[in-house]
Amino acid sequence: MATPSNGKSVGQAAYELGETVKEWEFDLHPLDDDYVEIKITFSGICHSDIHTINGDWGPQEGMFPIVPGHEIIGMVTQVGKNVSQFKVGDRVGVGPQAFSCLECDNCNSSQENYCLIGGFKGAYASELPDGYITKGGYATYNRSHQRFVVKIPDSLPSNKAAPLLCAGVTVYAPLTYAEVCPGKKVGVVGIGGLGHLGIKYAKAMGAEVTAFSRGRSKEETARSFGASNFVDTTNEEEMKAAASSQDVILNTTSANLDWAQYFDLLRPRGYWCQAGAPPGGGKIELTAIGLIFKNIKVMGSLIGSPKETQDMLNFSAEHNVLPDVEYCQFTGESITAAIEKVLKNQVRYRMVIEIDPESDPSVNNNNN
Repeated sequence: MATPSNGKSVGQAAYELGETVKEWEFDLHPLDDDYVEIKITFSGICHSDIHTINGDWGPQEGMFPIVPGHEIIGMVTQVGKNVSQFKVGDRVGVGPQAFSCLECDNCNSSQENYCLIGGFKGAYASELPDGYITKGGYATYNRSHQRFVVKIPDSLPSNKAAPLLCAGVTVYAPLTYAEVCPGKKVGVVGIGGLGHLGIKYAKAMGAEVTAFSRGRSKEETARSFGASNFVDTTNEEEMKAAASSQDVILNTTSANLDWAQYFDLLRPRGYWCQAGAPPGGGKIELTAIGLIFKNIKVMGSLIGSPKETQDMLNFSAEHNVLPDVEYCQFTGESITAAIEKVLKNQVRYRMVIEIDPESDPSVNNNNN
């Protein structure tokens, strides 16, 4: 059984803007009545981590050193006195959200990720109401409010399930909003860390999936994920032939697209689901006429609520949906090298840090 902490954790932190992390010991959040302590065994590396420590989403003043990581899985080692859903020895996860106001209409209707009073607090580099600066999953321990902790189904191995806590729910949630089901046609734009999971989830929901990607280098892989069709977006004839063919477009890229051409892929009453988040916010451009004549619905999706995350994990277990992953070790050098691979788009398709595999009963040391 995993050993409880002494109130401290060892993390791999960014001390300043940039892509280098190194060891840092820090104090954990107090084990308050509603808090769960987790011995972290695996943590995913998300592109959001890199945007944050690079300052792409703001300067992060007062937040350094930053311990990134919001795809956290591990074993419960301690719980506060109000915690009833989790016990010592449970295998649990924490995603991108660490806190909200817990009181507004959205928080009271399982939409904490859309907290109405701006109470969304991230798993790292966010200041909680008590003044604590949150620390993420590139660490040996984490303490989180029970509201934002989820159970990991027994059939999901931690070393592959970690990326589901951000990447998984980021694509799963909008597909459910668009009511994807058998008979629907879903186009997934971008076959990367988000897109490959988008294909897998849409296929598991019964849809006919078309992968849209630049060039044909990922065609075979996209089909192996469940895509029935493939369109090379650099080929004008293929894009024209695909016009008005999709009920749903899930855009997982952060690129500035030829928006008119891509929106033209949708059928009347189709859904455009924006999952990719570019540095600086980005813009989507479309005409009012384009919306009116096809009755297109445009929506974004911010991760998922704790309930949606639990639903996603349960669905993943039922349908055996897991990401393709690579691994790095829990050292500053190994994580920094992994971040460089992510930035160069060399990872296929999510990167996971092996923090303490020996404490996790769901995997063996070979990570097969």
